[in-house]
Amino acid sequence: MRFILLISLLAHIAWGYDSFRIGWSGANLSEIRGDYGSKSISGVLFGIERGKMWDNLVFGAYLEGNVWPLNARNDGGYYGISVGGKVGYKFTHLLPYVRLGAEYMSLQHTGTNSSQRNIGGAIAEMGVSVDIVDGFGLGIALKSSLPDLYRQSGTYRLFNAMVYFVYYGF
Repeated sequence: MRFILLISLLAHIAWGYDSFRIGWSGANLSEIRGDYGSKSISGVLFGIERGKMWDNLVFGAYLEGNVWPLNARNDGGYYGISVGGKVGYKFTHLLPYVRLGAEYMSLQHTGTNSSQRNIGGAIAEMGVSVDIVDGFGLGIALKSSLPDLYRQSGTYRLFNAMVYFVYYGF
């Protein structure tokens, strides 16, 4: 009985879809309370997604990361990871979507301030992907903290714009 249940589960997962995206992420990160101030950060984003499509309605879960070199001398660097869920609707060549999740970031400050800040919290993203050829396409998205990202001595507000290449295996 367990074997049949396992085969059924694997077959159900195989009917889903896979997605991969890589691109550019630029953000304005400002501390609401504390001594950090405001900072523009940008870097490379990459992510994977697994989901299911019923008719044209898309449901998925994602894992995504952002990084910029941690040894950058002028602006410092950062890395971040986020996880969450996605809901969208696939038109002929467009896929508008909304994603909700949680993000953790580790920031390395500039050369004058070498302390590292770890922040995290809830995020929301709205975006659209355009299918160009055989599942490959381009996308644009806006991401924001909900309402703020937290650390011990301050709260941060994040507003992020992303442009990316995407592959959907529908």
